[in-house]
Order: sequence, then C-alpha cells, then structure tokens
Amino acid sequence: MFWNKRNQVKKLINSYGYADVYIDPSTFINNSQYVTIGKNCWIGGNNRILANYPGISIGNNVIMADHIVLFSNFHNYNDTSLLPFDNKTIAKPICIQDNVWIGMYSIIFPGVKIEEGAVIGAGSIVTKSVPKCAVVGGNPAEIIKYRDLNKYEELKERKYFKNISIRIENPEFIVINSYNNYMVKKQGCNYAQTLTAQERERE
Repeated sequence: MFWNKRNQVKKLINSYGYADVYIDPSTFINNSQYVTIGKNCWIGGNNRILANYPGISIGNNVIMADHIVLFSNFHNYNDTSLLPFDNKTIAKPICIQDNVWIGMYSIIFPGVKIEEGAVIGAGSIVTKSVPKCAVVGGNPAEIIKYRDLNKYEELKERKYFKNISIRIENPEFIVINSYNNYMVKKQGCNYAQTLTAQERERE
C-alpha cells in the first residue's frame, strides 16, 4: 500500500525534514503535534516519544536505537495535598541537536538539551543537559569523555553523514523517504539495511 508522503507525515509529526526519515512502526509518539524531526534521522523500535507543550525537537542526522524513552512532562511530588503526587503536570522541552546518537534503553528527562555531536551510551538516564560532542553514560548519566572535536568539525564540514536510506525486503516498517518521494508500509519483516550514498546511486 502506498500513501501520499507529505499529507501522511504531517499527520504523524508536527514537522519533518524532507530527506530520509525512518520511524519503526513499533515506536509510539503521543501528542505528535508537539514533536519535530529533522532530516536523515533513524528512530528505532519500541521507543516512546511522550510529548506535551512545549514539545520535543529532534535535529538532523540523529540516530536513536531501540527501547528509548523521551518524556517532556512529569508529575509534581512537592505539593502536600496528595500522595505520592498531585494532579499538576510540569512540562519542559527536550531538544536533541544535530548528529546525536542515543543508545538503546536510554531515558531522556524533561528539560534536557543534548547538544550536537553528543553520544548517549546504552542504558543512560539523562537528567541534565549534555554538552557538544560529549560521550555520556550511567545512572544518572555523567560525562565519560569527549569525541575528537577537530575530526567532528571536519566530517561535518565535508557533510560526511551516515545516510539513512533503507533497503527493505518484505518489511513491516514505515519508511519516509523523499529520495523516492513516498512512504510505504507493508506486512512481514526480514531486515532493513542502510545504504551508503554510493550504493544508493547504483540502486
């Protein structure tokens, strides 16, 4: 089955990039009007993107593995009227900048800003903002080291980004791919493989 890409994706998320966005159908996005996703992004399986105003923004060239939770609101436990928390909801935005990689089973808390080039290790509980090109891990997540900033800037300047273009055989995926200008959903899944730019040209 095929759908019109532009209309269908606008129903899925508030705004989106126009090239190569992959969202596994097992990923749940609530209040999608408060979610923005950039270009060339991969969002893996069984993730939970739980958004409320002022929302969750995901930049360009972001890769999210599986079983990740992003939530932009939490309950208020500081009020004495009710236990364990009252009926108020506190909402803070989440901002994930460009070229970020988030490992599986990570949790990103409200109010967190992950700056460009950061790497979030698997299983990280991210309760505070992450600086540019930092590699973090743990509970709560702490800075382990920084990636090579000169190399990072060189790769960014040359636009050497991992290409999120999908080769699918009997997929049970949703693929938003402006390269072919369609979104497709099929039943049954074997695997998906990313293609390099050179491989895509041969396709």
